Amino acid sequence: MLPYIGMYLHKSTDPYTKEETREMANEDVNLLGLCSESDELEMFGSESLQDCIEFKWAQYGQNWHFMGFFLHLVYIIILIMYTDFVYIKKAENVEIAGTDGADALPGTAEIEVEHNDDESLRNFSIILLAGIIYPLVYETVQMFKGGIGDYLSDAGNYIDLLYIWGSVAMSVIHIVKGPYEWYSKALMIIVVILAIRRTFSYLRIFKSLSPIVTML
Repeated sequence: MLPYIGMYLHKSTDPYTKEETREMANEDVNLLGLCSESDELEMFGSESLQDCIEFKWAQYGQNWHFMGFFLHLVYIIILIMYTDFVYIKKAENVEIAGTDGADALPGTAEIEVEHNDDESLRNFSIILLAGIIYPLVYETVQMFKGGIGDYLSDAGNYIDLLYIWGSVAMSVIHIVKGPYEWYSKALMIIVVILAIRRTFSYLRIFKSLSPIVTML
């Protein structure tokens, strides 16, 4: 019965028309929010409350968070590939091109490799820009559903906003100015650090990792 204390979706069927109606009940009551704000930690040992938390997680939160984790994992993999391609392999390609193009026109091989690399850099940057769309939409919906005031009252949300808009700025600057300017590198360092922090936050959805990540 605990889920009925807080907000839930109420369904009713008209006995004559058989038409089903749905409406939210107890919209002003956030049961788990009240529990998380309480200092009475002993209540979390209650089997009923544990069942309620498990029900809420399985019914509403699990699929969304796992989808978010999967998309974030794809973004991280692309970010790693981009970093390796831009700051490690590009220098190796230019060096190899200079050796292979020794008998060709001066600088021909280097120009061709740089042209191909520039096109690949733009493609990577566009993919990274597309990868930040989901967290941007998620945070925007969370902001308007919970209220802008409540959203901005949580310091952790500022870090999420910095990560999202920092990622957008990084992708745009890398497309327009390139990844080798000092401010491009500085911005990328910040984004990578925040991406690692966000990865740890997602790891809390796994029971075996949640205590360790929370402690860290």
